[in-house]
Amino acid sequence: MTNFLYHNPKCSKSRAAIELLNAQGIKYKVKEYLKTGLTREEVQSLLRKLVLNTPLDGLMRVKEMPGVDFEGLSKDELVALLIAHPFLLERPIFETPVTAVIARPTKVLADFLAI
Repeated sequence: MTNFLYHNPKCSKSRAAIELLNAQGIKYKVKEYLKTGLTREEVQSLLRKLVLNTPLDGLMRVKEMPGVDFEGLSKDELVALLIAHPFLLERPIFETPVTAVIARPTKVLADFLAI
């Protein structure tokens, strides 16, 4: 099974995550979600694997879309919003076949990998 890094090349934290993964010899595939978009299955997989109380607990960059009442949206509406506007996804996110972590700051990823 494959590990994935949801990556934005313009993000310094995302680039730092790649450096850390490469330095540790971790195998993974890069998912440039701003280019390819997000599928419902990908978002739902992340929601299952991340330890979040709600999708708003760090998964979504709510400040990127001022004026939207994120708190008033259902989980399905939040998933649809991420699919329609992938720039709302926090980055980087490292996903394994079993779990996932929002790797911000990079120390969170290092701790996750138990380095």
